Amino acid sequence: MIGASTITPEEIEWLWPGRLAVGALTNCVGLPDEGKSLVYTDITARLTIGSPMPPTPRHRGLAPQRVLILTQEDSLSRTLVPRLIKAGVDLELVDFVQMVRNADGQTSFLTLAYDLDVLGAALEVKRYALAIVDGIAGYLGDAKTHNDADVRRVLGPFVALLDRANVAGLSVMHPPKTIANLAYYAGGTVAFTAVPRVALGVAKDPNDESANPRRLLMKIKGNLYGAVPTLAYRIVADGPAGVPWIEWEPNPVDANIADVLDPVREDAEDRSTRRACEEWLRAFLADGPQPAKDAEKAAKDAGFTPSTLRRARERVVDVAKRTFNGPWEWILRR
Repeated sequence: MIGASTITPEEIEWLWPGRLAVGALTNCVGLPDEGKSLVYTDITARLTIGSPMPPTPRHRGLAPQRVLILTQEDSLSRTLVPRLIKAGVDLELVDFVQMVRNADGQTSFLTLAYDLDVLGAALEVKRYALAIVDGIAGYLGDAKTHNDADVRRVLGPFVALLDRANVAGLSVMHPPKTIANLAYYAGGTVAFTAVPRVALGVAKDPNDESANPRRLLMKIKGNLYGAVPTLAYRIVADGPAGVPWIEWEPNPVDANIADVLDPVREDAEDRSTRRACEEWLRAFLADGPQPAKDAEKAAKDAGFTPSTLRRARERVVDVAKRTFNGPWEWILRR
């Protein structure tokens, strides 16, 4: 037991306010080819040259800091290092970790499940500012990625290590094939969203139908900081075979996270029906909260399917709350 009076409050230190906290884990989630690795190479460049974070244009002025990258997915010589160079990274301040060697001289891929002591020694010796885990689902050992307890059993000690070492953590992963709601956008268990202090999502802007649509970096969850604006970037390259990099737009974007990261991709007809349902919900709830069962029955009578109602509700209904000993009620988002 620890007495609350014995604990000295500490202010949270940020590498990137609202997005990357020192001593905590941020999880960045997105489909392939949406620029997740390019985002972290840009962040790495800014840290190693002492530049402020996006969308501020790069310029030196801060103290350069070291970055550690754990990756198993991309070739270091053909993919990652060329991208780091293109991004302007000071390579002297970046290290990679892929394998560990045991006392018998045998090597194996490092995992957060079994090699946290080795990783801890590295973090303490080099004094890194940021530790990146690219493809964190591949570092869980035999933990089942759909099992909440298994994921927490691995991520919990890793987050504790980041806290002890005073290092910010950034993990990268793909969303699962099927998603029930945005709480599960980071994986088959809510632990991938709950354990990190910040969860970010990247996806194409659904309103940009150009050949090279811009991508949006959105905050899904974060309880250490208030709201942060959605940022936009484009992936650019010198020709089809060129090394890609990202260019940030200078101004934040007004975007609804449910519209961008909605696990159910809508065609034009579905989108029109969903918007009609939103207008119906606004009218139905205009006079105040209504019991959820009444709303669902009325929506069915109005001709809306349960899936359409769900998508509309996620955008219009702020809280599905329950009065004491009473029914669940819906209330309009303010």
